[in-house]
Amino acid sequence: MATKILKKAGKQNERGQLQPLAQSAFRTLGLAASASQKEIYEKASALRLARQLGVEKKFDEDLAWLAAMSRTEADVRDALGRLASPPQRLLERLFWFYERPDVERPTRVAGLRAATDRLLDAAGPSARHDAALFSLAALHRLDPDFKQQEEWARAYALWREVVEREEFWSLLVVADLKGEFELLATFGEVKELRGRVPRLLTTTVAERARDAAARDDFVACDRALMLLRGAALPRALLDEYMDATLGPVEDRIERLTDEAFGWVGLYYGGEEANSQRKYRFDQAWKNFHWKVKPHLRRFFYLAGGDNHGVRRSCEHAAHRLGELAAAYSRYGFAKESLHVFRQARTLAPPGSASASFAGERLRSFYPTLDLSERSDAEYVASLEGELGDMRTPSKLFEEKEPVATAQKGNDETLGGCLAQVALYALMIMSCLALDKCGITNTKKSGGRYTPSTMNFNYTPPRIVIPPMPSLESLNITPLSPPAPPGKTRRKAPRPAGARQRALPGGNTDANTAPPVSPIVPVNANTVGARPSPPPKK
Repeated sequence: MATKILKKAGKQNERGQLQPLAQSAFRTLGLAASASQKEIYEKASALRLARQLGVEKKFDEDLAWLAAMSRTEADVRDALGRLASPPQRLLERLFWFYERPDVERPTRVAGLRAATDRLLDAAGPSARHDAALFSLAALHRLDPDFKQQEEWARAYALWREVVEREEFWSLLVVADLKGEFELLATFGEVKELRGRVPRLLTTTVAERARDAAARDDFVACDRALMLLRGAALPRALLDEYMDATLGPVEDRIERLTDEAFGWVGLYYGGEEANSQRKYRFDQAWKNFHWKVKPHLRRFFYLAGGDNHGVRRSCEHAAHRLGELAAAYSRYGFAKESLHVFRQARTLAPPGSASASFAGERLRSFYPTLDLSERSDAEYVASLEGELGDMRTPSKLFEEKEPVATAQKGNDETLGGCLAQVALYALMIMSCLALDKCGITNTKKSGGRYTPSTMNFNYTPPRIVIPPMPSLESLNITPLSPPAPPGKTRRKAPRPAGARQRALPGGNTDANTAPPVSPIVPVNANTVGARPSPPPKK
């Protein structure tokens, strides 16, 4: 529910606000946290009526110094909806006052402590709750940069006392019973809210820490993280905040490390001179020393040597340093290899593969070297010393790129020039010998070469496609429908020697008989017509 309140506030969120308190439903209606259902409905009706008359209502319980107030129709309707739900009603009571704080707006942190002490003089769990809420809300306004670490620690200590007391949680249930609400809060809902209190109180601080880390503002991020560490939060919640805040920092360090060492493998082979190869290896080490190491040191001071993200980043850097040290050793640069292997083992966490690899290579240089397993405290101390040391070893890594030296067979030396002259002379003598033998003719031809003419008015021939031959139409007589089954009588076969019917012309063969003349149609109008009688005189 607290997340919904933060999302609803949207762009209205201002720096230095405790949002659940600033957007409280009881604050919108101008009521105390112990208000009944009847009081809630009556105050909502009064606010709506005043809104229709054009009157803006203000109450002493508003505490205008917390944040700007808004009492539109939508705000009143939203407040009624939140107070109608028992879990949300419990949350609204947690972040509003049971009694209006009878103190002025705090202007200094020193005056805040005195105002909080006056609230603590009253007896009862509601008074301690109001004092803790007032102290935390005022610190969000007076110290948004988290510079007063002691006052923040005191405010969170007051909240721990409130949360640990059973009287306060019983007070929430009794307020529901006295208020005669239709839906009452249960002890299970109270228990669920009690487990969410540490997250609700520190969400704003965690968001500020994450934003500061994204902007590379490590000073503000360090203050916020110190505040979270001193709030006595559950271990799981603190680890969640640390991962969400420092995760982008870890990703950035890993990307910078890969960029510093990513191209070194391209120069392992080839015919490049050792001086050129060493210069490129030196540049890779300098990229790590000046670009990656400062970020790794800030990460170490932000999260501490026990943080898993810090150890993962150090192990990744040790792995890439081990590859660079192996490259130095492959081409005979023993001093540089020894220095980088020592760095890799110092950065690698105890028991990691990078630490074992660096230890084995160091023993190959010094067999009697003592490389016993380090404890966590020893590792953190050595890591802090290594990350804080930004000195560069003298005369170990090159400062200038060496000039390319001439190589045999490829550069303009005296032997190379003589070899090229001999090759050209041999080619000329071979051409003359072939011409003398008549195999090739190197003389110029007597006639002039006649250039080819080109007809710019060339007209390509037309391609005529003949029409397709016409096909005779087929006259297919339609099939007559078959006779219905059971009504056709099958004729008996004609006996052998039976007399055939004579066809016209006296021919009995139907294939050779002359064609039968078509029947001339008879005009019915002319058949049997009587002659017209003569006209009468």
